[in-house]
Amino acid sequence: MEDTESPMFEEQAEAVRLYCTKKIESHSSTVVGLCGMADRNIYYMIFPPRKLEDIIGAIYCVRIGGYLRLFEAASYAYSFWFGNKDTDMQKRIVFFAGGPLYCPLDEGEDLARALMNRNVACDAISFGDPNMKKRELFDTLIKITDNSHGNCNVCHVPPESSIPEALSRSEIIIPRAGGGSSSPPTSPDKEEMAIQPIQICVKAPPTADANTDCPFCQWVLLTLEEKNVLYDREFIDLGNKPDWFVDANPDGLLPLISFGDGKWVSNSDVIVKMI
Repeated sequence: MEDTESPMFEEQAEAVRLYCTKKIESHSSTVVGLCGMADRNIYYMIFPPRKLEDIIGAIYCVRIGGYLRLFEAASYAYSFWFGNKDTDMQKRIVFFAGGPLYCPLDEGEDLARALMNRNVACDAISFGDPNMKKRELFDTLIKITDNSHGNCNVCHVPPESSIPEALSRSEIIIPRAGGGSSSPPTSPDKEEMAIQPIQICVKAPPTADANTDCPFCQWVLLTLEEKNVLYDREFIDLGNKPDWFVDANPDGLLPLISFGDGKWVSNSDVIVKMI
């Protein structure tokens, strides 16, 4: 992480606010603790109950900078926060990982198995420094910890996107258009897919001679091109949304995609995995 004066730090604070708001709204008894992950500085822990201002304020007290000590921080947080609690309570650790990561892949796998064995759910929001194969490590961490239950998710923030914006579009916050399960819709058979193009809706470009300027839409379009998938593209003017778009996608998020089964998916992370 950069220091508290940087725009990135303010974006993380807003993303933490968004994350905690969603968790507190969904579970009336939610309480939150904070633990710093900076190099050799994993001693700070606070116990704000349901006060967002206390949670956000505490972020400014946690030391930032240095390598992220993922395993040590998670172990300390678990023993300090969950160690003497009711074993039946629902437990979750979320990593806001903005700095360079000091955690070999095999150590990440060990951490994931430890969390899974202790019934601790896990989310990861990875942004900022792209070094040390952060994507590979967090994808592996979440996959093992989740164990196919769909209760753990990761959000990789694109460099050109703000942290709260990427988080708000991720599976962590909104699994798919209209809510519900994050599992992919039933796909048509291969023969049908060979002749039926995928329907993709993206944000309309700012000018007639340009393409979409939405990074999430660009990501999906590039993935379709890379995979040589046949698709029909439709531009959506967010200032003048067509009625069918509002009916299919009440959240109004783009990109929006249909694989020919009558269902629409609006989460770019989910869409890319399905492609």
